[in-house]
Amino acid sequence: MEVETIKEITIEDLALFGDELTGGGCDNIETKIYTAKKVASLAKALGPERTRDELLEFLGSQIDNLDDEVLYCLAEELEVFLPLVGGPEFSRELLSILVRISRSVDETLVRNKAVEAIKTLLRDIDEHLTEEYLVSSIIDLDDSLWFTEKCSTLALIPVCYQKASTESRNILRQKYYQILEDTAPLIRRLAAVGLPDFIEVLEEEHVLKDIIPMLEKIEEDQESVQINAIEISLSVANKSENKDIRNGMLEIIQKMSKNKSWRIRQHIALLIDVIVGTFEEEEFGPVLLELYQNLINDDERGVRVNAAQNIYNFTKNFKDNFVKLSKTDQKFDDIFVDSFLPLIREITNDISDEVQIALSSAILSFSDIISNESFRNIILPIIVEGLEKEKPLMYKENLLMNLDLLPDDIDLIKSLSSFDNIIQHIILESQTSWRSRRSLLITFIHVSKYCSEEFFKKNIFVYYINLLRDSVYAVRRTATVILPVLVKKFGATWLIKEIMPQINLTLKDDKYLFRYIILFCTQELMYPSVGNTIWDKNEKYLVDFKTLMQINKEKYGKMLYKITKLHARLRENLTDKQFTTILGSFTDQNSISREDITLYSEEVLNKIIKNNNIFRIEMNTNDDEMCYLEGVLILLNTKILDAVKILIRDPTNNIQDRAKYVITVIKRFSDDLYFEISNSWVEGYITDIEEAIKTEIDSQIISQFTEVENYCNCVEKVDTNFKSENVNTTPSEKIVDVVDIVEKLEVFPADTIQPEVLHIDEMESLDEEKTKECKV
Repeated sequence: MEVETIKEITIEDLALFGDELTGGGCDNIETKIYTAKKVASLAKALGPERTRDELLEFLGSQIDNLDDEVLYCLAEELEVFLPLVGGPEFSRELLSILVRISRSVDETLVRNKAVEAIKTLLRDIDEHLTEEYLVSSIIDLDDSLWFTEKCSTLALIPVCYQKASTESRNILRQKYYQILEDTAPLIRRLAAVGLPDFIEVLEEEHVLKDIIPMLEKIEEDQESVQINAIEISLSVANKSENKDIRNGMLEIIQKMSKNKSWRIRQHIALLIDVIVGTFEEEEFGPVLLELYQNLINDDERGVRVNAAQNIYNFTKNFKDNFVKLSKTDQKFDDIFVDSFLPLIREITNDISDEVQIALSSAILSFSDIISNESFRNIILPIIVEGLEKEKPLMYKENLLMNLDLLPDDIDLIKSLSSFDNIIQHIILESQTSWRSRRSLLITFIHVSKYCSEEFFKKNIFVYYINLLRDSVYAVRRTATVILPVLVKKFGATWLIKEIMPQINLTLKDDKYLFRYIILFCTQELMYPSVGNTIWDKNEKYLVDFKTLMQINKEKYGKMLYKITKLHARLRENLTDKQFTTILGSFTDQNSISREDITLYSEEVLNKIIKNNNIFRIEMNTNDDEMCYLEGVLILLNTKILDAVKILIRDPTNNIQDRAKYVITVIKRFSDDLYFEISNSWVEGYITDIEEAIKTEIDSQIISQFTEVENYCNCVEKVDTNFKSENVNTTPSEKIVDVVDIVEKLEVFPADTIQPEVLHIDEMESLDEEKTKECKV
């Protein structure tokens, strides 16, 4: 129901709204939710008076008849209702509805949302009105409360306590303490869970006088209640600056760390970084280190896992305390070597794979805690050992995924004895773990920063081609995403000589899914997913020439002219009848343009994007080296358009659709570039070039076209079939725990794989079964 003006809202309209909200014979939950989300719009149309008298009265009468989902949306809408009812002085009915929702609904999410809405409204409601409208409703409750009413009371007391009168505060405290000693363990647990929030608003005298004695009772309660004593102790310590009180709270945590319940010890391991951040005094340092040492050596694997996961946060907070309080010239690196390195060593030698894996996700983060020199001497050997020795596959994957955290002046490759063996071993061992293979792509990006083109070709190239042809779509698609970064590093000539011939071979592949590769590569080369997202839309490709012309007008003038000639050739090629027909009729029925690459690349893409301007022209470009844009235009004019023509006639319909879509992308790329070439400053530079030089460039273009054809015609397919006997790995004699990592690996039988709802059939993450033979 659309609402615009007050005059349009009649009694019949309100009745219709009520029917849609409550169901009115139709049990369509989506319609009810949609209607609930329109309640604020309706209130604006009704005006404050009719909203109070008619709308709120109706909503209050229907709370018991509404679904939980509708009540959640309603509470969300009422959160902004204060100006719609005429201001704070008219908020009684509004608060009453939200309080009723918080007390009467069984679903915790709905109750919490109602409390959150009340908390938001109270920011603009003064103490007097809070006392009258909310505090009184809590105080008037008798002691025989239902479960949901007790839950609501526990949540509302901290919300309104600070705006209550002194007398009311006394009553609110007693009500909370009474519920805290309830006979039902579940109620006591909820009261203990909410106690840190209550402590935050309590006066310190009441914290010391009332809460600390209660804390002793909580410690002696059952496990589900005891576990909350940790957060309560931290809240009390934060509230008080008294050394004796803070010592007492740390002693409670130490005592809990020795509790027979492993869940309580595990909870301390989860909060160890918060604990060290709370107890920042210098004298607590040795105690906290001992506490963490005990967690690392705990008998329960789950405790050690959480402790290992938290080692970076623990160390960082410990360093922050040290820097804040240090009165000596001692460096934290020395403390790290003496106190933290032994802990790291213990974790790396843990009998459980899962504990080691937890460390591997955090160890590279130490680069921002210790100096680069210390990192090179202390942490780098551990990383190298983890990659070269027999370690869990996910351990190696985590290290590779976080190589971007390595200090800039550390070249990992120089420290490895055989980088080639490591990569090959991971590929062979990751047959059931496609994410491990995808993580290698981040490694390739990292290595490319330091290695030469020759090293890449000798040690990495074959593995990159292997991942481009991987049996899993997510790996293949992500491999194309990093292509522009590699081309930017090794140059457009490398793209033409090494990569394009291999990509071109996929046109003849019997497996139809592999014939997509050249199309994905084309998309990424023109519009890189890893590119800078903050470009000026009007200046993306040629903007650097304005500056470079001032440095070397002859060199960059030739380059600019060549780009304009290649672009003119591209525009001419796009006038081919086959292309113009597609451009005039393509409708993208399969929503290919809405493809979300992050669905497949996941965290890999985030680790690669560094505001790269792939099309930037580097000043140190050699005279013989073409820029990125040149290389892309040459390939578009030679192999890519021909390949797209072939794929438009492919026997697989999905490939035909993708090929047609790529034609529209090429046209858009051409139009974007034409927009920049049409600028007057470009024409001004080009007209200054001598005709002889233009003729020379035209001949050079023809020669380069011929070279591309020769490279693609003479290429041999890279052999990506690896044999495990060729890999030299050190076997482990250690017996390790079996780790359940199914959730991480997502390995399912082929017959249980469901198609992606938002993507066409071929775009599933795991598609080995779909690489059926389909002759071209």
